[in-house]
Amino acid sequence: MQGRWNKIWFPLEYGLGLMRVKRSRLVMPLRPPPTIVGHSGSSGSWLYYCPAVDVYVVGTINQTGSRSLPFRLLFKSMQLLERELAG
Repeated sequence: MQGRWNKIWFPLEYGLGLMRVKRSRLVMPLRPPPTIVGHSGSSGSWLYYCPAVDVYVVGTINQTGSRSLPFRLLFKSMQLLERELAG
C-alpha cells in the first residue's frame, strides 16, 4: 500500500488507500520532519500514524465545511507531541 505515492497537492500524497503527509522543511529546519501515513474521510474524520514516534492520531470534526481543518489539527497534535518528547 505504500509502494507508490502520487502527489495530490503539497503536503499530501496518495498511495493505494493511504495518504502520506510530509510537513515542509521550513517548519522543522534543524531535523527532517516526520512522515505521517493514514487517511482522511470526506466528513472530517481521520486516522494517521507517525512511525517515527509510534503514535496514532485519530479524530473527527463531523463537518465538511473546512476540508483543511483535520490536517491543521493533525499538525498541531504532532507539534505538541514533538515538544513533549523533546522536553
